[in-house]
Amino acid sequence: MNRGGNNFDLQDVAEDIRKHARRGETITYGDLMRRFHISRGRTHGIAEVLWRISEREACRFGPSHDPPHFISAVVVRAATGYPSGGFFGLAGIPADLERAERSYADHLLSAQEKRYVEKVWNHLRRCPERGSNDGGRVARSDSGQT
Repeated sequence: MNRGGNNFDLQDVAEDIRKHARRGETITYGDLMRRFHISRGRTHGIAEVLWRISEREACRFGPSHDPPHFISAVVVRAATGYPSGGFFGLAGIPADLERAERSYADHLLSAQEKRYVEKVWNHLRRCPERGSNDGGRVARSDSGQT
């Protein structure tokens, strides 16, 4: 992807997120943005990057996972240790948890939303990644912080 003259490989970003997940870690939006020089803005910003990675993961693993294989769930807000409200706009989120675009910026998650994220983290903990050369497992850290 190109963002203002600086390029980064979407696959590199996805692999970095997978690396954190395999280690049982989360990574904050800010840390990921700094590491790859990703902007906050709409065009090629962090939200678009994570949406594209989530779409690719859905293609890799298929839509039959319950919950879907959302590696972007390990990218979290530093203040809450959970993904932002935009996570609940991804294709595959249960209809009763889907958020309208206008509420993506709302960082407060309901108890039901937090339980769903934790369900995804538990899925990632148990689901070996296809195509991984180390057969690694993905997981969330107990602290929820990086």
